[in-house]
Amino acid sequence: VPAGRLAAIDQMNESRFRTVPPEATDQLEASSGPGLEYHPLPMGDRRFLLTIAGIYTALIILLTLTISPYFAQGWDVTTFIAAAGSLLDGQHSPLALYQQSRADFYWPYAYPPLHALLVAPFLLLHRLLPILPESLLASLPVLRFDLGRAWFLYTEVGKRTPIDADKCRLGLLAAILWLFNPVTLYHTAVQAHFESEWVLLVLLAYALATQTFQVSKTWKVWVAASLLLAAAILVKQIAVIYA
Repeated sequence: VPAGRLAAIDQMNESRFRTVPPEATDQLEASSGPGLEYHPLPMGDRRFLLTIAGIYTALIILLTLTISPYFAQGWDVTTFIAAAGSLLDGQHSPLALYQQSRADFYWPYAYPPLHALLVAPFLLLHRLLPILPESLLASLPVLRFDLGRAWFLYTEVGKRTPIDADKCRLGLLAAILWLFNPVTLYHTAVQAHFESEWVLLVLLAYALATQTFQVSKTWKVWVAASLLLAAAILVKQIAVIYA
């Protein structure tokens, strides 16, 4: 291949995939992370992600209404519902969350309060529409974070894929494998476990802390990453090992 043609191809690829103007590169600080790369979401990928999100949501609702009552270890979701409900009943102070849970259950609510706070607004829907099962409503916050993790995997796997032609394909594959593997379906639809909430917050903190940033904004980045980690710990205390 003639050298002139190779140079033209390199220039074309550089202009296609460069996300930071050359004149702005002296304002950026190198880091070990993937950088602030911007990859516009292709219309086909957007439709596909929305489609699998809709399928996943419908599947979680179906499994929660059908197999969950027969296969769940019911005390988990019951404890989550009671903890969130105690924040809404108006009979007890929100500060008495743990005291009330110990009084109601042999195995009380043993986690920081943020998950109960996330579930509480959804339980209000049960008061407006009693036909909606509380077990289903308790899984909806987790479902949202499941979808958030699918989006995170799509974007991060794409950034870390060295072959440009495979970026979107592998990102979509990662999102599908996460959403439709049996462990995710069981945790969300059957048990209403909320691992997705704190794990997504930890992953966002990690991604934020490993990006390439302007020097003048570095402290803001670390503050934001620290707040995400703090929120993760307020969901489940095990997240402290990543602090």
